[in-house]
Amino acid sequence: MSVVDRLGAMPDAVTGTAEAMFEAVDENGDGRVSAEEYNRLIEAWNGRPTDTDEIFPLLDLNGDGHLSREEFVRLWTDFWAGDHPEAPGTWVFGRFELPVG
Repeated sequence: MSVVDRLGAMPDAVTGTAEAMFEAVDENGDGRVSAEEYNRLIEAWNGRPTDTDEIFPLLDLNGDGHLSREEFVRLWTDFWAGDHPEAPGTWVFGRFELPVG
């Protein structure tokens, strides 16, 4: 069993990582992640230019144009420790296409 498989039983570790990532992504330190800051995160993760315009609104749970710390932690937790494929956090790192063939 990998560490990722055990994250559901480690909520403090997941939350701590989410908090640290939020601090890194919130480049201007205003306490929220803008669509532009989110895009830079995804492009750094992917190592290439990535269009995140259709993903960000799925993550912006209250529709205010930013991700609050609370939203970010929830999304991060959904992604790493959740077990609901329809949860908004499923998209935290953008859309993924599985290779075909």
